[in-house]
Amino acid sequence: MNRISPKTIKLFLLEGDPTGAKKVQLSNWSGMAFVIPRNRIEIVNKREEFKKQCLYFLIGGTSISPEVYIGETESFQKRIPQHQSKDFWNTCIVFLAKDENLSKAHVKFLEATFIDDCKKANRSKLDNGNSPEGAKLSEEDESDMSEFKQNIKLMMSSLGYTFHEIASITDKSQEKYFIKAKGLEAKGIYTAEGMIVLEGSQVSKEETPSIGDSLHNLRAEKLQEQALVDKDTYYEVQQKLTFSSLSTAAGFVMGRRANGWAEWKNSDGKTIDEIERKNLGKK
Repeated sequence: MNRISPKTIKLFLLEGDPTGAKKVQLSNWSGMAFVIPRNRIEIVNKREEFKKQCLYFLIGGTSISPEVYIGETESFQKRIPQHQSKDFWNTCIVFLAKDENLSKAHVKFLEATFIDDCKKANRSKLDNGNSPEGAKLSEEDESDMSEFKQNIKLMMSSLGYTFHEIASITDKSQEKYFIKAKGLEAKGIYTAEGMIVLEGSQVSKEETPSIGDSLHNLRAEKLQEQALVDKDTYYEVQQKLTFSSLSTAAGFVMGRRANGWAEWKNSDGKTIDEIERKNLGKK
């Protein structure tokens, strides 16, 4: 069994402002990342690092429905002005190497595989208009870039961005939770990331005025993406959908505002709130 070893991630506030630009480094890794709010993007022109080969993510939307653009470039300084016409993004994350060993072929490979992962994960709206084939790498380089990619994913997830992660359930013993209402049944598994609503779950077609624009738009997006399909009297979930909030997951399923802590119940009828409070009480 693979054991995940502890990691150290260093966060440096480039301007001393916790809401400003940051440099992020992972121990014993040749790569590094810069997290830059859109309103601080001028810092790119002040640093030599942004003249190097890099992979970058433009991120916007909401926590419920993020929107992402993934790109690669030989110089982020020259590339970023071309993205000023894109209105959706408010943060960019740039990954590059501390040394000079990241080539054009390497970043094209990373770009293509991350775009592919995001499409499979279906947890964000992908703003890329096409799917690049990527570059052909030698066996050795592909192995190196696969490891580089895993470190990027680790850092992204540590920063709170998991749109690239395909929802996976490795432990079949994990308890399922259910919402049963109006003759419909949705099922999910509660994980560290939130609630994963499983394939085959039934989703109410009706929406109350209280649902709000965010959930209404998210349901419409998932219909358009065919993550939900119309079954005449309800929608059916076609692939795992991950929600960071239990209440968002419940509202998505029920078509109205809902308290997920009370709505999601196990097979014995106990709510997640009851179960979690019981677990917290254990010493």
